[in-house]
Amino acid sequence: MDVPESAIVMRQNTIGGLFGSLRSGLGVTVMSDFLASSDTNLVRCFTPEVAVHSEIWLITHERLRKTPRVRALMDFLADYFAKGRHIGAAPPG
Repeated sequence: MDVPESAIVMRQNTIGGLFGSLRSGLGVTVMSDFLASSDTNLVRCFTPEVAVHSEIWLITHERLRKTPRVRALMDFLADYFAKGRHIGAAPPG
């Protein structure tokens, strides 16, 4: 999508600055669900098509992979990514 230069009134070079500007009502942006879904004051305008697919590796030391806290995190993340929640393909919850 091309946006005319005259329509751009602010630029941010950090995620924190971008998120702060968005929360202050200063515009519209593409933002990760991982960050934006936690703020109930933000409104999703649309979900862009995501055509890029990449691998995500969950790595841990062999001695730690069966400890309850590490196993719980790995199981959560495997389910999260398998259901497509990281790209907005599944409803939250």
